[in-house]
Amino acid sequence: MKRRSPGGVMTVIQLNMQRRFKGVRCAKRVSTITMICGAFSHSKILAAPDVLIPVRVPQPDCAMISQSLFIPTEDQRQIRTSMGQTITYKYIESGSLTFSETNVACEGGEMKIQGKKHENVLKLVTVQFTLTEVDVFEKKGRLKTAEDGYLPRSCNLGFEGCALEAMTLVLEFNKINLCSYVRIRAAEFEYLNGDSQDKLSVIDDEHKMIFEVGDKIEIPSECGIKGWLTKTDFERIFLYVGTLDNGIHMVDASEIDLELETRVSDSYLVHWASQVNLETNSKWQSELCNLASLKMSGDQSILHGTHLLKMMGELVSEFVCTEVQVRTRAGFKAEGDACLDHLAVYTAEDKLRYMTPITRLLVQRNVVSTVNCSSHYPYIFEDNDGRMITANPEVREVKVALSDHHFLNAEAHNHS
Repeated sequence: MKRRSPGGVMTVIQLNMQRRFKGVRCAKRVSTITMICGAFSHSKILAAPDVLIPVRVPQPDCAMISQSLFIPTEDQRQIRTSMGQTITYKYIESGSLTFSETNVACEGGEMKIQGKKHENVLKLVTVQFTLTEVDVFEKKGRLKTAEDGYLPRSCNLGFEGCALEAMTLVLEFNKINLCSYVRIRAAEFEYLNGDSQDKLSVIDDEHKMIFEVGDKIEIPSECGIKGWLTKTDFERIFLYVGTLDNGIHMVDASEIDLELETRVSDSYLVHWASQVNLETNSKWQSELCNLASLKMSGDQSILHGTHLLKMMGELVSEFVCTEVQVRTRAGFKAEGDACLDHLAVYTAEDKLRYMTPITRLLVQRNVVSTVNCSSHYPYIFEDNDGRMITANPEVREVKVALSDHHFLNAEAHNHS
């Protein structure tokens, strides 16, 4: 398994395939109603009303309005506006209206409608003007906004935007970020050190990221910050040692590459699965070693007295065990607050051994298991004086009500 060492704070940087900058969007919608002024102030509708018809706004006009925040109207007025606001105003394009307490009198003017000259025409106009600041994205020469999607190729950086029927876009070059890199996050990483054939890697378990460390490249001058970026095994992911508070802006929701994010997560998942597999294999091998250290543990059985019978296939072996005196003391904890499935005792030679329940065999520590103190019933052993001893985890005497069978077979030394 690879060794870990502190790596410190690093900032994850993503190379953006598209650039983002600010722009101003002007949209103008016009509604009109055209009438004929008749005698005695009577009027009749000349044609069906036009409702919210898009009207092209020239680029210079849109740029001027975004700078001054004043809308010049067709009847020579100036109306204050602000970014993100929709202004509605009205004016009379042809004719006039005269108001009195008892009447609204109209006087028509001359207009050309479909190439024909008409008199006594009254035209009322309502204008809806919207000024908004938008994020503009540029990728391979194509511009895109969240409101309008991909724009025609005539709308580009060379023309500083474009004027379309539905809207006019003006690019603010002083707000264009020419840096192609964005910050993902800053996190605490650790180095993963393997053998000489493995590449150096960094890992962040909290955010599920792991990267192979590659060569260094200099940060481009258009990012406005000096330093070096470290390549990773992902073509568009780089690492910056330390934190970045300026120069490279934080990633926007619209700039997140979900496919790249999934690949990074999958890479960590593969590493995690391999580590779990290595840990499982290591534990399994350790269990095999424990079984090998006490080969008789699976087949042994106490026949009578001090005789041990071991059966392996058709081979039956009988061993004679030697009784020894062991000791322990009240309050003794073999391994602190950890509970064991054997009783820790000392032999006459002051060697620490572990007594197996039921069989009373003395074994080494490598075949003893640690158990949960609160989820198992403590094993009980009987000493030479007939006292009941347990260890959970400290050694202590317990009061146990013995059965008649135990009293009749006191020499059997039943330990459970």
